[in-house]
Amino acid sequence: MQHGPEYVAASALNSAVANAATGLFLIAYGVMASRLPPWRCLAAAVAIWLMASMVLQQAVWTVATTAALNLSVYGLGLVLVNRSGTAEPGPVRQLQRRWFDLPLRAVLIAAFVSLVVAGSAALGPAVTGFAAVFPVSLISLIVMLQPRLGGPATAGVATKALAPMLGFGVMLLVMHLAIRPIGVVAAIGLALAVCVLWSGALLLIQVRRAAG
Repeated sequence: MQHGPEYVAASALNSAVANAATGLFLIAYGVMASRLPPWRCLAAAVAIWLMASMVLQQAVWTVATTAALNLSVYGLGLVLVNRSGTAEPGPVRQLQRRWFDLPLRAVLIAAFVSLVVAGSAALGPAVTGFAAVFPVSLISLIVMLQPRLGGPATAGVATKALAPMLGFGVMLLVMHLAIRPIGVVAAIGLALAVCVLWSGALLLIQVRRAAG
């Protein structure tokens, strides 16, 4: 809203492109979790996100090519997960949750968002769009879960995020398309509704499967 509808629309499209890199991050972490030490696995997944983002920024993207990119990455990820199955988790370690875990995660995410917003004028819409969806929330969640659940179980959590993150990409594309005809505020509201409906549908499917 600081920069106007054209800037936000361009940023949303670039964020949707970067969302494919997040899919690669999740796939890489899920695949490597049973082969590498947990922290090395996380570092490798972050490196893959950064490299994929740098490569993707070199191309010119449209709504159609961005949608195809996300469907390809997340479709591949879901197929790999279904074929390989979920890794058997080891025994859950009885570690007491530290009081600062959730507040620290919230502070990290808020600080990152503030940094992106503060630098958005200098970064431009393309870099801002990519930076805005750097998976700081997923990384902080993995960092919190690894000591308690171990690598394989945390990898299961990561791969379960593939379907929701595909919906996140859909949300960004809806926002990009809706900004020009209905304005930034209404487009954000519509995108939020899409995200909530997508997540609700996934939860309903999970509940029905569990009941069946």
